[in-house]
Amino acid sequence: MLVIVESPNKIKKLQGFLGTGYEVIATKGHFRDLPRTHQGTLPEKWEPIPGKSGVITELRAALKRHCSGSGTSSRGTPKEECVILATDPDREGEAIAWHVCQVLGLDPERVFRCRFHEITKDAVVRSIARALAREDVLDLALVNAQRTRRLLDRRIGYSGTRHLWRRVGGGVSAGRCLIPAAILLREVVARETAKGERVVLRGSIQTETIGEATLFKEVSPTDDAPLNPLNEIRQCFGGGTMDDGTYVFHNHFRVVSVERSSISKAPPKPLNTSTALTLIGGSPQRAMAILQGLFEKGLITYHRTDSREICDEFKGMVLGLTPSHATSTTPSHATSTTPSHATSTTPSHATSTTPSSKSGGAMGGSSPPHEAIRPTHPESTGDDIIDVSERRAYKIIWEHAVGSLYAPWKGERLLISLEGGWSASAERTIGGGWLEKIHKAPAGAFPREMEILRKGDSVKFRKGWARVRQEPRGREVSETSMVRLLEHSGIGRPSTYATIIGNLTKRGLAGLRKVETKTAMEMRIDGTSHPRFSWGASVSINGCGDGVRIRVRGGSGGGDSEFDSGDGMDGSNAPDETSSPEPETDKGRTGMVLTPVGEQCLRELEESAYAPFFRIPYTAEMEGVLDAIASRSRLWEAYVNEIDEAIQGAEEESRGRVLASATPTTSLTSQETSKGSRGAFPLTELGSTPDGWVYSKGRTRYGPVVFRCRRGGGGGGGRIVDGEGGREYKKVSAKQWGLLDFSKAVTMWK
Repeated sequence: MLVIVESPNKIKKLQGFLGTGYEVIATKGHFRDLPRTHQGTLPEKWEPIPGKSGVITELRAALKRHCSGSGTSSRGTPKEECVILATDPDREGEAIAWHVCQVLGLDPERVFRCRFHEITKDAVVRSIARALAREDVLDLALVNAQRTRRLLDRRIGYSGTRHLWRRVGGGVSAGRCLIPAAILLREVVARETAKGERVVLRGSIQTETIGEATLFKEVSPTDDAPLNPLNEIRQCFGGGTMDDGTYVFHNHFRVVSVERSSISKAPPKPLNTSTALTLIGGSPQRAMAILQGLFEKGLITYHRTDSREICDEFKGMVLGLTPSHATSTTPSHATSTTPSHATSTTPSHATSTTPSSKSGGAMGGSSPPHEAIRPTHPESTGDDIIDVSERRAYKIIWEHAVGSLYAPWKGERLLISLEGGWSASAERTIGGGWLEKIHKAPAGAFPREMEILRKGDSVKFRKGWARVRQEPRGREVSETSMVRLLEHSGIGRPSTYATIIGNLTKRGLAGLRKVETKTAMEMRIDGTSHPRFSWGASVSINGCGDGVRIRVRGGSGGGDSEFDSGDGMDGSNAPDETSSPEPETDKGRTGMVLTPVGEQCLRELEESAYAPFFRIPYTAEMEGVLDAIASRSRLWEAYVNEIDEAIQGAEEESRGRVLASATPTTSLTSQETSKGSRGAFPLTELGSTPDGWVYSKGRTRYGPVVFRCRRGGGGGGGRIVDGEGGREYKKVSAKQWGLLDFSKAVTMWK
């Protein structure tokens, strides 16, 4: 029996599960696509992706090994019964399985279809048994939805891209989901930028009693009380100014309040694709590759999903109960779905729609729906995973999936407030709940050093830093936060989020920009490492100007130490700054923003006749139509033709706008170009368009052609020469050349 999967990384593991009676081969992802010249209209045409012809040859050779003869095997059975299609359980996987049927001559309605949501022996064997019993079949409605998506991507994308090439230049792209994603990025960045800036005071100190204490305060300067950074830092570190102008700093802080409060932490929700990419962090493409690796190794369930449901079987494994008892003992947010049924109810906390409508999980009632991403073996916490990135990602998935099945954690918080605005806190566990089950619950008692503190007690200071900084009030848009924005706006699907975000930078529409901040003043004090002062204090001050004198009082020798803002900053007396706590903001933050090219592309498209096809609501609505096609409530061919007619109308409108603003040449005169090494030939200028193109026709050694060039020389009546954008030409017949006028020439580039 021949088993066909997508990724070659699955072959070894699946072959080990199935034994010698099966041969597993891979398509290596998509292997057929529309030709580059196909415009995304019906009838569709598919051809091998460049470099993938060998995949088709390998598939046919493997089929021949298992099924001799034409249409039947050596045992006289149909060749459909020699093949099991085990591509991924989503819309793209269903389409790949259909393409396999096309190149191998298999009947899609009779071939065995296997879907496994996890690569474990039990799951694979059960899925193969379901396929052989024909409980799973190829879902042609889902295939049609994917075919529709590909055709619309091409039809809309090519139309918008051609317009951008005329207006902006080559190298840019107007993808159907790419442009709405760029618009979304622009809107969010503008909204966050409009929030303005703020001045904040941040700091962190280390003490001998309560450990780390932190400080965050938003400073609001006014005309009557302008910003005084040094004064703000003086207030947080305590002390005061003497008559001689020296600032005296004390090496202890007084406790101003001790508060206790009851707290509770709800269990986490199971992860879907977008939340997993966000929590793993870094590049979405890198995070997706990590998830793919975990899935192929059989450690997690299928990772392209927008469901946040957990099946009863997993709950039974975690809770030690049978599936029939699992539901009644778990939190209300952990709504389950029985694996053997296709229909399910979206949990109350889920923000997405039913998996069958978006992820393609419920394939016409013939297979189980997608779950949230979860471990396949909950007893493993991932400590034995060698790759550090995969181990970290697995632990995140494990904690969310396992933790979601238990009760909230209950505890108590102890908050200690110090003078100057510093505070430190500790937590203790009262009711373990989910945090105890994932081994992250705090101890049952507070640290004794903190518990015995009372109001008025003193805490000795060791080292710390404080900084006054002007920074944006809004948040930057990171690549990971962009994933959540795409999901919330209905742009793309779990399998395409990483690709869309990657293409924003790859195609030059967006880039990363470092968040600009202005440090008004920074002070770092280390009370342990510098030998110059009696108790070992060292201070570095930035941005406060010259002549500021500081005295540290309370040294071990009983005296005071005094220095000015130059001490520790001129190199000879520089303190060891590595010994001081480093501000987190020193690492810098970056956010995604549109590039100038991206801004120009959006501007050109929004002013064109193609603008409606790239608006965010239109793109989200189209995703809904694709879901309707997948659920057999919409005809796919009719929808493709409907979009094609709309695009044709936009193209006619765009052509009319160009001709209305163009300048045709009323008296045709022959102009010559001497550009090139093949000699000069006469050109008849036809006219020019506002975007700077001059259209001409002429006869060359290769026959009649139509030229499109940039005008050079002295403007009108000047010579036609190559300029920015180069020179383009199209060959025409002699009859076309004789009847060619300006409008027809412009149309040839539309």
